[in-house]
Amino acid sequence: MATLDSISMKLSGAEPHTLPAAALALLLFEEDLAATGGALRATDAALGGVLRKVMRAERFEGKAGQRLVVPTLGRGRAERVVLLGLGPRATGAAGRLALALPAVASLHLPAAARAAVEGSLLGAYRFERYRARKKDAPAGLDALTLAVPAAAARRRDLVNLGPAQCTPRLPAEAAARTARRAGLACQVRGERQIAALKMGLFLGVTRGSAEPPRLVTLSWRPRGAGAGVRPVVLVGKAVTFDSGGLSLKPSDSMITMDTDMAGSAAVIAAMRVVAALRPAFPVIGVFGACENMPGGRAYKPSDVLAWSARTFKPAAMIDVATLGGAMRGAP
Repeated sequence: MATLDSISMKLSGAEPHTLPAAALALLLFEEDLAATGGALRATDAALGGVLRKVMRAERFEGKAGQRLVVPTLGRGRAERVVLLGLGPRATGAAGRLALALPAVASLHLPAAARAAVEGSLLGAYRFERYRARKKDAPAGLDALTLAVPAAAARRRDLVNLGPAQCTPRLPAEAAARTARRAGLACQVRGERQIAALKMGLFLGVTRGSAEPPRLVTLSWRPRGAGAGVRPVVLVGKAVTFDSGGLSLKPSDSMITMDTDMAGSAAVIAAMRVVAALRPAFPVIGVFGACENMPGGRAYKPSDVLAWSARTFKPAAMIDVATLGGAMRGAP
């Protein structure tokens, strides 16, 4: 047993159909369908012959790119069997492999990518020194493409964009796109709507900027009894550029202040994961996007009021904010 960044890896010599799993994937050449032994025959026997029947009904022939998912309905240790066709053995269809990572939280993405690459390379290893290579032998793995979820790349793009491009409008638009694709509810409020909510401190922060603010709410609400449960609220800081306002930061400290909206990017990514997980309780992501700039109308240093707590009455509230300097200076 080995562990890599909380991902457990285990080498087993057991028959594949005896392993408990969410899915058992069988990679099959066309010739494997007629074989009298192997993992396909053993798995089919364990399922009472159902696997072969479904393969015939769905015309699965092991051709390159063919895919068939067969639920085991409690007959096997795996919840489903996934058949992946590789084509004729002689063509070496397995020489190029593309792996698409599932949507995971950004925190786990590096570990998932590392595990996928290492697993592919280890699985493709063959010791051929003492074996004569046949002319029709399948090619080994010679190319691997790892497809990273687009959401992870987009959230990082938001943080890396310069403040001239990443104005308060941009995170709001990114949240709206994510909501459409993930099936979340999204509300984007402008300056007048923010004023109607009496969010004076938020408007005070943005008052010194020429860029209008945005207040964004992303919501997941389950159906049934769970819809009435008190929500978990994720709050992300979305100051797209923080000059310090009247408390102007030194030049060296101001350079990286275009990343002061990283909390909102994290909330957008987290809400995409929430939509995929479909929890039994409501989850709401909130961020106020604005710039903090100096000027005659800029706000004066004061307390911050948590509007989300008053509005949503959450069971728990998680605040994601880049306050490294303030935290270091706190007693």
